[in-house]
Amino acid sequence: MRNTNESLGFIGVGLMGLPMILRLLRAGYRVTVWNRTAEKLQPVITAGAIEAVSIAELAAQSGVILPSLADTAAVATVVFGAGGILNGLDHFNLFMQYDIYHMRTMGEKFIDFFNRHADRIGHVQFADAPRRGQPGTGAINFGQRFDAIDRSGYRGWFGAEFRPTVGTSASLDWLSQYR
Repeated sequence: MRNTNESLGFIGVGLMGLPMILRLLRAGYRVTVWNRTAEKLQPVITAGAIEAVSIAELAAQSGVILPSLADTAAVATVVFGAGGILNGLDHFNLFMQYDIYHMRTMGEKFIDFFNRHADRIGHVQFADAPRRGQPGTGAINFGQRFDAIDRSGYRGWFGAEFRPTVGTSASLDWLSQYR
């Protein structure tokens, strides 16, 4: 059974964010919204969402924050900017999830981004690109990325979120080089 009493904060009312917010509202959730372009909020406000005047206000009213952002520049502003999620809340156990697959598909320069923000990342999720396969099936150089993560001093969690192209055991063979 879902808890529709959970207060959700949604950042980004674009092509993906708009239908997701409307669906959450129809399901009975309380949704507080913020967007860099305030005019885009009108359809969701009309549907019952609550407008926050800042990311900090949204975060203060929300048990869960769901960003749906167009590119890495928007992520950097909304998450790490002066009024962003991490700086606005400044809580000792608030971290971001870094998704290697998505950041690669958005063109982010991994090592620069990771080195700048390693202290605020608590979970690294990975899959190869394109097609979200296991490491070694696409274009991402995981050796380079894992070496950079190791040099950064990162001590958070890792999660594999890929579609195996072979059986489960064989899809984990790439791990042997990191043991």
